[in-house]
Amino acid sequence: MKEPAKSMKTVSGPKMVFGYLGIFLVLIGFLTALPLALLPFYPEESVGWTYFAYPALADVAVGLLLYFFFLFKKRRVNFARNENNALLVLIWLIAVLSGAFPFFLACLSGKMSMSFSESFFESASAYSTTGLSSFKDFVDGRFVFDSVPGQYHFEAGASFCPRIFCFHRAQMQFVGGVGLVLLLSMVLGDSGGMSLYVGEGHGDRLLPNLRRSATRIFGIYLLYNIVGALALFLAGMEPYDAVVTSMSALSGGGFSPRSSNIAFYSGAGVGNGFYPASSLAIEIVMMLLVILSGISFVLHTFLLSGRFKDFFKDDEVRFFLSMLLFGFLVSLFGAMFEQKNVLGKEFFDDLPTNIRNVLFYVVSAETTSGFANTSLTQMTSLGRPLLYLCTVLMLIGGGAGSTAGGIKQYRVFILLKDLFYRIRYQNAPSRILHPHNSFRYGQEKELDEATVKEASQYTVLFLAVFVFSVALLSCLPEIDSEKAAYDVASAMSNTGLSVIDFVYYGARHPAYYEVLLWTLSVGMLLGRLEIFPLFYGISSVGEEISYYSKQRKAKQSLE
Repeated sequence: MKEPAKSMKTVSGPKMVFGYLGIFLVLIGFLTALPLALLPFYPEESVGWTYFAYPALADVAVGLLLYFFFLFKKRRVNFARNENNALLVLIWLIAVLSGAFPFFLACLSGKMSMSFSESFFESASAYSTTGLSSFKDFVDGRFVFDSVPGQYHFEAGASFCPRIFCFHRAQMQFVGGVGLVLLLSMVLGDSGGMSLYVGEGHGDRLLPNLRRSATRIFGIYLLYNIVGALALFLAGMEPYDAVVTSMSALSGGGFSPRSSNIAFYSGAGVGNGFYPASSLAIEIVMMLLVILSGISFVLHTFLLSGRFKDFFKDDEVRFFLSMLLFGFLVSLFGAMFEQKNVLGKEFFDDLPTNIRNVLFYVVSAETTSGFANTSLTQMTSLGRPLLYLCTVLMLIGGGAGSTAGGIKQYRVFILLKDLFYRIRYQNAPSRILHPHNSFRYGQEKELDEATVKEASQYTVLFLAVFVFSVALLSCLPEIDSEKAAYDVASAMSNTGLSVIDFVYYGARHPAYYEVLLWTLSVGMLLGRLEIFPLFYGISSVGEEISYYSKQRKAKQSLE
């Protein structure tokens, strides 16, 4: 029985990478076609089926060719140095491109107004669970360009297939939140899948077996999504809106099927036919969902199994709650001062509304979800302290092993705790031991130097990329350093809150608009992949090219 296995060819290097990429292409093809499942419910949108079917078929066809050519009936070895990172980068690029093509094909046919840059930006924002958007066709209407004034205006109704395209955006966020690589890891198992899983920013497994961990994660994810959608429906959302919004919230995304995001549900007469919409209830449900999205999946198992003491004792959870309270109080008093002394308003005249708005934005920023419950003008009227605090909270990000982005709270906590220990024990006698402990995942462990070093290196690199991107965007017209810092922080932390109106900025400055989109697109992907895998992946490709170049030159010299 073992003889045929010995005769199998061994595949390694770039061939193995492309073989695994073929498996993923088949998976991403099915995901691209998933919005077509809505057509029986919304048959009037069947005119848009080709924009999803063609990219999906192309993905599946190319994926099968790659798999059968490079991987079928071949013995696989472990990834060599940085090959897993090269595969990780290719997976994300292919996923983003596949997600962009439905938008772009609809644009080429004249049905939608989405350039290739906007399509790539939208897809990158979705898969990275960011939520920044240049989308113009919503369930409640579309943004239409007026050539004479050179601006967009909102027009109720007349959107092109809004439900399948909005679902496409939401399901990309849903998959991107739990991790693209988790799908492939279920096929690869622990041998190759674990290195990809860790490289994508997931530092912990729920169970020793990766496949079982993946199943558990999807189970938790789907359970929360079902409960969240039901809660939003009871709060007054239409069934479609509830499902799509819940998917986006749990991924830490921020996309909404409505043009004004969550603020739409505060309008008069809004409801689902069974219950009138309660904006307060919707906001409470949304905050609970995005808080869940910003917590590690390992800690979710503590919640679901009743281990509440271990959950609330965890250093990352305590740091999260402390930052939430601190950010809320500072932003609240800052808004009070700003409205009274700058805008000439009395903060206490509408205190409950101001508290709601400040709390919602602080939670949205800290969990990197990016939902907004007010218009852009109302948000900026809450004051610069809220703007600055949200920028800091977005940079810090959510929990390690969650759907949130940013530097990650545990890294920041480690650096702060290490700084505290160094100051406290700087002049202590060397003969006395001073353990540097941290309570994490139900266990108290000592912080080792390798963990502190990784946290400091990544933080410095993250901030260096952040400063460079802010400097670049600050050179663009109508974007000052404050706006640039806020939006770059939003992109790199995969949040989605923005003080730049992309639709109107594109109408006023089309050339600079391209620079804005691509800068933020790169920032979103760097933030989602945590920078290092992208650098290592590019390094691996460079090494392979250099190796084959030297081989070719050596062969030519012998001839």
